[in-house]
Amino acid sequence: FSVHINFSKLAFAILFGSSIPTGYGSITPISGEAKNARKTISRAIITVILLGGLLAAFDVYAIGDHLVYFHLISNVTKIDILNLIKDRLGIVTLVFVLFASINDGILGALAFLTATSRTIFAMSSVGFLPKFLSKFENHKGPTRAVALSSILYIMLTALMLYIVKAPFLAFEILGAIAVLSSLFVHLSSNFSLVRISLKKINKRKLQISIGLIASVFSFFILIYSMEQASPIEVYVFMTWIIIGFLLAEIFSMIEEENEEED
Repeated sequence: FSVHINFSKLAFAILFGSSIPTGYGSITPISGEAKNARKTISRAIITVILLGGLLAAFDVYAIGDHLVYFHLISNVTKIDILNLIKDRLGIVTLVFVLFASINDGILGALAFLTATSRTIFAMSSVGFLPKFLSKFENHKGPTRAVALSSILYIMLTALMLYIVKAPFLAFEILGAIAVLSSLFVHLSSNFSLVRISLKKINKRKLQISIGLIASVFSFFILIYSMEQASPIEVYVFMTWIIIGFLLAEIFSMIEEENEEED
């Protein structure tokens, strides 16, 4: 008995699987508008990861066990999960699943839209984007940043649908790019945790260990996932990374010149 593991496919599956408990990344940019953000946001993030990950694990294991028990594993790539739920669990269960899926899609889009608008607002406030976008209205929030985020989301979705001409494939590509970018942010955060903890190495050995383990794991998943991802996903992801580094370097040079003039 032998099992051959394709690490690139495994890493790509882990990449998409880890994105199932969504929301913890979207809530971070709005921490400035939350009361007692240091506690509430951190608790919300941990709760979403643990509870969402646990429920997703039960769901995946239940479906996997069903496929194995009924000897459907050989044709797993051709299985329609919705039809499987309808045939095995009935139309009532399917209705609840569809409602939950639509609900998750709408709330997920709103959450990411909110996070994007707050990120644009924060970048505008510190000078990375035009100050025009940093306007904040009471009880309305950063209206200009929200408007720009909405326009960008509509344009990006329409462009992908026009290029790919297949809604499911378009959102699959956008999803892959999003989770790759999210993993890159996690990798940067892991390195930041290690760097900050090194200042008090004797008191923060646990944080350093967690940061190093998370960095190695994230780097492994990122590299092997890019091997399995389609070329367009990798090209777009790497293009955004390069543009981001170039913009950061340009702004850093501008700040240094302004400091020298002062």
